[in-house]
Amino acid sequence: MDKLVDEITEYLQNYPPAFEVFSRLIDIGDIYVMGGILREYRDRGKIKDIRDADFSILIHDFDAWNRLISEIPNKINRFGGYKFLCSGLVVDVWNVKDTWAFKEGLVSVCNDDYFSTLPQSVFLNIDSICYDLKRDIWIDEKYTQAMKSRTLDIVLKENPFIELNIIRSMILKRKYDMVYSDELRNLICENAISNQNYANILYEAEMDRYGYDLISYDDILNELHSLVRNAPLE
Repeated sequence: MDKLVDEITEYLQNYPPAFEVFSRLIDIGDIYVMGGILREYRDRGKIKDIRDADFSILIHDFDAWNRLISEIPNKINRFGGYKFLCSGLVVDVWNVKDTWAFKEGLVSVCNDDYFSTLPQSVFLNIDSICYDLKRDIWIDEKYTQAMKSRTLDIVLKENPFIELNIIRSMILKRKYDMVYSDELRNLICENAISNQNYANILYEAEMDRYGYDLISYDDILNELHSLVRNAPLE
């Protein structure tokens, strides 16, 4: 496999606005890649079909950063970062120091080593994968173990978007033929039992995030019923 930076560069050249954002980010600071783009690369050995790209950046040149934000149209995303709509590809960028778990004091960063700490800031172990683009360094221990055991587990339970992460858990469980850990299964059951309308809440979270259903309402409802029905008695 080629280095991921080469794959990203080649792919984004098909989307000139996205490539411009990416090219300018390289000159602004250290870029840390997260999210589905990394799973796509690990799944296929290439980047072939992504709808969005997530970049976290440790900013060195704040003047250049401010110019990027002011000169290229964007809007604030749900995570407090910047969403660039680039000819069919969405590029989400945020200042690594503004990562929610860091700002809330839930994950401590030692010696400004944001890169090594980022994988601890996510909800799911399958998302606990990070790539330092300039240094060609991966952190993927939890991700690798998740794929090896085929078990979805919680890394950081505190999260401002629990429903979004639960619906993503259902989608990823199906995509990769995985099972829930006890902790994740119990969390889903607790929410479903405490709210009889939880299937609707999850479906609305899915539609708000993706704009279409990757898992149908009926399948969400069946998944919740199955989990609650098979929950161990206390």
